[in-house]
Amino acid sequence: MAYKIIVSLSAEEEIDAVINYYQGISPNISGKFVTGLQDAYQILGSNPYFRLRYKNFRALPIKKAFH
Repeated sequence: MAYKIIVSLSAEEEIDAVINYYQGISPNISGKFVTGLQDAYQILGSNPYFRLRYKNFRALPIKKAFH
């Protein structure tokens, strides 16, 4: 079953800021970040209960863009 991923407006703004920052360093790095983010969305879409960290907060690390 696929779940719908909802990204808040503030999260979208932060993601855009990170992409713009990485773009200033290297288009390759920003591309890797976007790919890592898309991979995380796919994982969360199939398993939204991934890694409960604290109370109702969950975390899914994104692969570092520099690798």
